[in-house]
Amino acid sequence: MTRILAVLIPLLAVAPFVSAEEPIRERIEWSDVWVTDAEKAELPRVLLIGDSITWGYTEEQYRKGLLRLMETFEKSAPKAKLIWATTTPVREANNTSQVSERTERVRARNRIAAAIMQNRGVLTNDLFGLVEQHADWHSSDGTHFNAQGKGPQAAAVAEAVLKCLANETGNAH
Repeated sequence: MTRILAVLIPLLAVAPFVSAEEPIRERIEWSDVWVTDAEKAELPRVLLIGDSITWGYTEEQYRKGLLRLMETFEKSAPKAKLIWATTTPVREANNTSQVSERTERVRARNRIAAAIMQNRGVLTNDLFGLVEQHADWHSSDGTHFNAQGKGPQAAAVAEAVLKCLANETGNAH
């Protein structure tokens, strides 16, 4: 039996699930799916989902889209174990010591997602809290992270995945 673990990393990939008269288009839309060692049935399946912040949507559209996405997971993969990772703060471009006003929307959406995930018993990996006090981990664009910031985030994601897999199988990894 194949086990599925979906890690919802600053998911916000709910745009396709939001009903609107006209879709809100971003400058770049892409999807990159890789399944390495797919023939090995003894390995658990881990799906990492992430996307950029979709600022064109309202918080209500975000909430409805995220609920619809969760319903899709519950219907299509009812045995999947989910981990939600919070969206990280945004800092001012070229002045990462300053938190961007866009971070308030990130906080609002993290609160929306937290309530949804708590109601469904989904574990949360608090990447926002991990990086919040580390302006030095941001790249100069204020949104993405430099090598110093990517390491701790990767470690936090890996730890959450391994912990979930260990709980699933009863083995430590």
